[in-house]
Amino acid sequence: MKRIIIGSLLFIVISANAQDYQLKKYRVENGLPSDVIKAVTQDSIGYYWIATDEGLVKYDGIQFTSYKNALHSQYAKGLYKTKKGKLLLFGDLDLVEIINRPDTLIFNTIFEGTRNVSENNLWYPK
Repeated sequence: MKRIIIGSLLFIVISANAQDYQLKKYRVENGLPSDVIKAVTQDSIGYYWIATDEGLVKYDGIQFTSYKNALHSQYAKGLYKTKKGKLLLFGDLDLVEIINRPDTLIFNTIFEGTRNVSENNLWYPK
């Protein structure tokens, strides 16, 4: 099932009191590069990763940081966290592992695609 959230990114924080909720709405005006959000996940050290039509974004709870060069295309399609905790990003043309450590960020290309349709290449059609 493909889900696309269009409009804004919402974070709901539930405190120890079951009746206290905080709702924050984030849009382009707040620092997101695009209102078209394809996926959101949290990594093992607490950062939120957001796949958008304008690339990959990391949210640290205060600000958004864009990584347009993480993929060979600007279109981030989704994020996947493996059972072992690896964080994978896929886009139009590649599959990338995101290795996020407190002092280092690495984008490791696992599989590179092509714009030409082939049985042997990654290709994510529009």
